[in-house]
Amino acid sequence: MAELTVIPKGLGHCADRIRTAQQKAQRSFADYVETVGGELEKAQRLLADHHAGFGQWVKDEFGWTHQQAWNLIRAAGTMRLLSTVVESKSLPLPSTESQCRPLASLPAEDVPVVWERICEASEQTGKPITAAVV
Repeated sequence: MAELTVIPKGLGHCADRIRTAQQKAQRSFADYVETVGGELEKAQRLLADHHAGFGQWVKDEFGWTHQQAWNLIRAAGTMRLLSTVVESKSLPLPSTESQCRPLASLPAEDVPVVWERICEASEQTGKPITAAVV
């Protein structure tokens, strides 16, 4: 790809709008995961109190496997761990559950540190943050 010697008028505006759209998508995903994951956690506790099967309930109610529900619960926990560092350092949030999955397997105190490093590397290389990168 050729280097631009003259930046076309309006190009910066395009980049700003793309970044804004990315932030909205990330925030929407974060809202979805926080709500769904939180409600799944509540449902899991309610069903445990009644000795009922959580896995069967999510399958009957949503068509999800127990693993899909568990991944969403873990993603919600990961988002909670990231909320402080993301806001204080103006970092993006994970935009998919699959980006949260490897973070959820780390000790809680390491999650924000690792996410910050991933974001820094993405900014330096210009490459997007994918589940494979995480």
